[in-house]
Order: sequence, then structure tokens, then C-alpha cells
Amino acid sequence: MARPKLEIGTYGEIAVKEESPGSWRATARYRDLDGTTRLVKAYGQSESKAKAALKSKLKKRRRPGGVDAELTPDSTVAELLKHWLSVCESVCGRCAGRWPPGQKRGHLPLPPLR
Repeated sequence: MARPKLEIGTYGEIAVKEESPGSWRATARYRDLDGTTRLVKAYGQSESKAKAALKSKLKKRRRPGGVDAELTPDSTVAELLKHWLSVCESVCGRCAGRWPPGQKRGHLPLPPLR
């Protein structure tokens, strides 16, 4: 029977190997938010430091965009809209100044849910 897939945002068993005296490599398979499983590596001066570095690296991957991500799985639609508009303005600058009269940036009315 085949091994079950990792859940999104989780990692498998951590393997540690000494590459050279005083240099250790820790690796684990991680299933990213896009559903692709990737091999993640980290290095340290000891086995425990390599594992700690890998766990820190894996923890940062859990948030979309890494450490400085503005959005999380708990973000609201309003926060998503603000983030998307700021990215749009920074990339092309075309969004600035194109709001309907009387509307503030990020405060467009949303239709009611049915």
C-alpha cells in the first residue's frame, strides 16, 4: 500500500547527516501551500543545530509569503483587498486615483450574500 500524502503545510520525518566534520545537514519533505511536496534543507554545526534550523525554516514556510507575510489563513476579505490594491499600485501604479466619487481606497461596497 502506498504511503499517504502529507497534509498541506506539514512535513515528514527529519533526516540528519554529517556532511563533513562540524557540518550537519537536516532534510525533510514539506508539502507547500500549492500542494507540491518539496525537499527542504538546513545546515548547522551540530545535529541538534541543523534540526533546529530546519524546524525554523519549515515554520516560516507555513505562512503564505514567508516571515513578512501580511495575509494569513485567518485574514479577512477586507485585508485581502487592501493587500491586493497595495500590490497593484506598487506594480503598475494604475489603481491610484481611480476610485468612484465618495469612495475611499479599500472601502468599496460589497454586494449582500444571498
